[in-house]
Amino acid sequence: MRIVWSFVMASAMTVAAVLAVGLLAFLAKILSPHPECATIPEDVGPCGLWGRISFLGPVMMTIAVCLAALAASMLAVVGAGIAALARKRHPTSP
Repeated sequence: MRIVWSFVMASAMTVAAVLAVGLLAFLAKILSPHPECATIPEDVGPCGLWGRISFLGPVMMTIAVCLAALAASMLAVVGAGIAALARKRHPTSP
């Protein structure tokens, strides 16, 4: 059973790392200006910061929600493990 929990936690951490790298990549893409937009003022049209955020925002929010759900599930697994340890150390009397 311990190997299963270890595998679940390792898988969850791997998925979290992949999602975090994806989120950072989208942030880098949003914050880097487009070379073809050099003549357009900063906050005008799709080339401004808010235009890029509105274009890529749903993808970033999807990644952020997945990270939050993954964190909640990892906390649930840790809580279940702590509860199992507590039950093992303090058996109930018949």
